[in-house]
Amino acid sequence: MTNKTVSIIIRTFNEEKWIGTCIDKIKNQTFEGNIELFVVDSGSIDKTIEIARKKGAKIIKLDKKNFSYGRSLNKGIEKANGKYLVFISAHCIPKDDRWLDSLVSSYEKNIAAVYGPQFPHPEAPAYHRRRAKLFLGNKKIIEKDENTHYSNSNGSVRKDIWNKERFDEKLFFSEDKKWALNVLKKGFFIVYEPKASVYHYHNFNVMSWFRRNYNQGKNSGKNTSTGYYFFTRLFSMVRNTIQDYQYSCGFKEKGVLFFQSPLFNFIGFLGKVLGRIKGQ
Repeated sequence: MTNKTVSIIIRTFNEEKWIGTCIDKIKNQTFEGNIELFVVDSGSIDKTIEIARKKGAKIIKLDKKNFSYGRSLNKGIEKANGKYLVFISAHCIPKDDRWLDSLVSSYEKNIAAVYGPQFPHPEAPAYHRRRAKLFLGNKKIIEKDENTHYSNSNGSVRKDIWNKERFDEKLFFSEDKKWALNVLKKGFFIVYEPKASVYHYHNFNVMSWFRRNYNQGKNSGKNTSTGYYFFTRLFSMVRNTIQDYQYSCGFKEKGVLFFQSPLFNFIGFLGKVLGRIKGQ
């Protein structure tokens, strides 16, 4: 993509295990254009910043007490000069050297954002390996309605559109989904590009999994009653446990998954419900 300036923004917090690999994969991209790389860090106490700085990233620090996913991205974008803004989680690793080009090659007049699939990293625990997958097939999709799966873990947006529609800094979670719905309502489209794929690593423990689901529940909105939300989450917990057991034959850790599944599904259910009650 000739003459295209791209700003890549990575949000980090204690990501020393993956940040180096992530940046190396970005630097090895086959891309004809200018790239600037930012790391927005929210209080890492490990070697994340040191590694990122040595590899040439510009560091932006955000006080942990002021953190939200939307605020961290907005802070990075404010420093960015690129026509296109690319977002990737520090624990996401591009699968090949065409990832970046694929992520910014579909832009036309009415395209607001482009995102790619996320595949579970082979090193991730079995339970989270099944949930890390976001794959909508091998065919490019132009999304025009609220069924979008757009994600800032592996996505890009046009800066001129962000100038008019910033990410919501009050939401602790799902800032990408809200942003996507807002721009779709304004008549823009979002593209799912299957060639822009990454490996996504998650290794939640019980407490971090609870907090993640708690924040999702807290930001779930009020389109349905709390009672209805409770029963839909309960149904989802049972369904996910059944699906885990069905898929367990594909994992080496069958015995581990047998015990992990009901525990993590219950923790997720509990977090979402309590978060929903708190968010009312």
